[in-house]
Amino acid sequence: MAKYFFGILLVLVGAYFFAENLGYEIGLDYLFSTYWPVLIIIWGLKELFSGFLKLRAGLKKNHFRAGQLFWGILITGIGVVLYGNNLGMWEMSWDDLWNLAWPLFIIYLGINILLANRWRSHREIFVEFDSSKKKISLNKKRLFIGDSKFGNHGAWNLEDLNIWHGIGSTYINLATAIIPEREVVIDISGWIGEVTVLVPQGLPIKVNIDIRVGDVTLFNNTESGVSRFISYITEDYNSAVKRVNLMISHSIGEVKVKQVD
Repeated sequence: MAKYFFGILLVLVGAYFFAENLGYEIGLDYLFSTYWPVLIIIWGLKELFSGFLKLRAGLKKNHFRAGQLFWGILITGIGVVLYGNNLGMWEMSWDDLWNLAWPLFIIYLGINILLANRWRSHREIFVEFDSSKKKISLNKKRLFIGDSKFGNHGAWNLEDLNIWHGIGSTYINLATAIIPEREVVIDISGWIGEVTVLVPQGLPIKVNIDIRVGDVTLFNNTESGVSRFISYITEDYNSAVKRVNLMISHSIGEVKVKQVD
């Protein structure tokens, strides 16, 4: 499959330069900003095709394996939505996309449970448990599907946070946080979702955002596309007593770090 993708890419690049040499002015920036979701669609179709082959092979051996097929459908759907947004066919936000996606996961899990007994397969386990069987620290949160919210109901004590979501959203309001006199590390990662962090003015902060596909808004700067990496640090960060080290890494989604009064 990889060689076909590379071959299609070469054909498109060659066609672009061929049109340019014929006198047709096609802006490369416009092409990329408009048609980059096609890469996601191709990736999704690849996963969908591979997942279909695995499902068919598994059913012949009395095993139900539809995880990759479902993943391919989801990726393709995201690519189609983003592509339609760029072409003006519709306007869907990441919240709208999330509202459409999470019921599909419930349906998938239900089908997986129902057919697992029929086909006697091993179900995929998405939730990680503490091997020591002790109470999981409140500062560490791992969810396959779900949302995390901090500071949306008044003042709260900020501690080091390690948040991972397979699919979901994260909301953190640092403006209402009681920040200790040290460097606080907030590490947010996941596959698909939306991250919103509100930062009060005057807070010494260091930000590193790494997102494979999607939109990034850091204060007054907004970027979109693939392989977005943005780094920012306030001048007084290293000498500040209270400071926050914010690290965000997502495969697909939207990240918004906004400054508030």
